[in-house]
Amino acid sequence: KNWEERQNFIIDGLRHGDAMAKSKSKKKKLSYLLLGVEDAKEMPVYVCKSTFLELYGVGGTAYKGMHEWMESHSPTERRVHGLTGRAPNYATRKEYVDAKEGVITFLDDVKKRDGEEHATRFVKLMTGIATRDDDDDVVELPSSYSKRRLYIRYCYENGHEVRSDAKGNFGKMAEYKYRDDFDPADRNCVVSYPTFLSIWKKNFPRLVIRPPSRDICDDCVKYKNLWMLEMKVKKAKTRL
Repeated sequence: KNWEERQNFIIDGLRHGDAMAKSKSKKKKLSYLLLGVEDAKEMPVYVCKSTFLELYGVGGTAYKGMHEWMESHSPTERRVHGLTGRAPNYATRKEYVDAKEGVITFLDDVKKRDGEEHATRFVKLMTGIATRDDDDDVVELPSSYSKRRLYIRYCYENGHEVRSDAKGNFGKMAEYKYRDDFDPADRNCVVSYPTFLSIWKKNFPRLVIRPPSRDICDDCVKYKNLWMLEMKVKKAKTRL
């Protein structure tokens, strides 16, 4: 469980236990239900508050914070982390803002230069018949691409050389090497790989890498290639 799920899970148990402790139907010492735990007879297991907190690894300071939050909030409210929804401090720094814009520019260039629409889209446009693949806005990158390779390329174009280990980790950004053949004046700050993926997901949700085995018939692929060739020929003629 993450922090919020664990906190609310324990708070629910404490609320139930506090209510039972005030009730005359249970002894005050054994009022806290172990959620999801049953004995051999499939009966609920109740323990004292100290055992309950010990089993769930809740210390004195953590319990005090939970109890204060319980006193000021209704049972239907869920506790969230104080930093939830807040931008990190570095998000307003100029170098981070510039690096973020650099990622958006890089991905936009990749989309325009290497992106392709679905082969079935052309058949659908010409025939007016709904196809199996209705994601008209999806732009696909070649299946030979990968997000890690694009991140390496992004860093390389900004003057950095990065490599991933056997597990796909890039290590600390402070250990990224500079390109020897790159002018230091043109070198730009880069973002981390997780931030690169986050910017991609937020700003280019319809930009995907095509799977190697795409379920598209040969006729659709041939039609798409012919259409693209025709467009290239028309563009070439307009330049003459």
